[in-house]
Amino acid sequence: MSLTKLAHNLISVKLKSIKSGIDATCGNGNDTLFLSGLCSTIGIIYSFDIQEEALRNTANALENNLINNVQLIHTGHENILKHIDLEVDVIIFNLGYLPNSDRKISTSYDTTIIALESCLTILRENGIISIICYPKHISGFEEMVYIKQWICDLSKSEFKVNEYSSENSDKTTPILYIFERLARCPIQNETVLNYI
Repeated sequence: MSLTKLAHNLISVKLKSIKSGIDATCGNGNDTLFLSGLCSTIGIIYSFDIQEEALRNTANALENNLINNVQLIHTGHENILKHIDLEVDVIIFNLGYLPNSDRKISTSYDTTIIALESCLTILRENGIISIICYPKHISGFEEMVYIKQWICDLSKSEFKVNEYSSENSDKTTPILYIFERLARCPIQNETVLNYI
C-alpha cells in the first residue's frame, strides 16, 4: 500500500466527516479529491500549490468528479494564513515535486516549516496533519531532517505523532507522519475548604 493511501485510510478512521480541510500541496489533486469526499455538503477544502500546472491538474480532476466544494489557491503553502482564518479538521502535506514535471521545482524545508507552524494555529482539537517526506533527493532529505526536528519540538501533551515507512526502509525511503492535536483536558475547579 502506498503511503498516500495509508494516510487516507488513517485519516478516514479518525475523521468520518469534516467541515474543512487543506491540501497544502495539491499536485495532481489526489489528496484534494480525498478530502473533498470526506467533506460535508456545507464544508470547504482549500487546495494550495505554487505551480499553475498542479492547479490545472487538480481542477481537471475535480471537474471530472463533479466536485465543487474546493477552492484552488495559486500560492505556496507558507501563505496559508493569508487565505484561511478558520479552524480546520485535517491538513495534508505531500511534499517533494510534482510527478512527471520539473524536479527542480520542489518543496523546501524553509517554506514547509513556516507552513506547518501556521497550520498549528488553525488545526482544531482532534484535528490531524499528515506529512509525507521524500528523502531520496537532496532537498527532500534536508526537508525531512528539519521536519523531524520540528516534530521532536512539539509538545507531547498537545500532540500525538506516529511515523510510518515501508518494511525494507532505509534513509531514502519515503516517510509518513500522522499527528493529531489532542483534546485539552477541562480544568477542574479547585475545591475550597473552609475551616472553622
